[in-house]
Amino acid sequence: MKYSALISKSPGKESVMRTNARIGDIVEVILYADGKASAFTRRLAGHLRGKDDMDTLANIWDFTKKHIRYKRDLAGKEVVKSPGRTWEDGHADCKGMSIFIGSLLKNLGYDFVYRVARYDSSLPDQGHIYPVVLLDGKEVVVDAVHKYFNKEYPYWTKKDYAPAPAKAAVSGPAKSRSFPWALALLTLFIIK
Repeated sequence: MKYSALISKSPGKESVMRTNARIGDIVEVILYADGKASAFTRRLAGHLRGKDDMDTLANIWDFTKKHIRYKRDLAGKEVVKSPGRTWEDGHADCKGMSIFIGSLLKNLGYDFVYRVARYDSSLPDQGHIYPVVLLDGKEVVVDAVHKYFNKEYPYWTKKDYAPAPAKAAVSGPAKSRSFPWALALLTLFIIK
């Protein structure tokens, strides 16, 4: 694939971060992974820039939707993947897709939050995570698990988590090899 040269490879390391993890633990690991993720997609990000912000965000959503297949983690094993590992696997769940998208958003200088939506009050520890960009006072949903760009399913409750601020860094070589990238929850793994 022509994009593979633009995405840094995963070092292939896996680490157990938590056992018996809950949503708060998962979010903590996602925010940690987010801080390391942009190095993987630094060279790719500029290729997705569109004619304006909405076009760029749609390009990011479309690229992720076309190239990364949604695949749920195995029961009892929550995996947080680096963008490099997600690209190599060709699939991820909502956590991996969110980190992949978040890395592109950061590289392009967008401010965003990770939204955790819960859909059933009888299952409060089950949720879905996806990036939401704050653009000119409006929310733009960039959830590649959803069938449509800038759409979200009705939720019972939601909570937004802000990653560290974006620092636009579209050029330069990626330096991603120092982080062991495969986190699993419940057992929580982080896979680089």
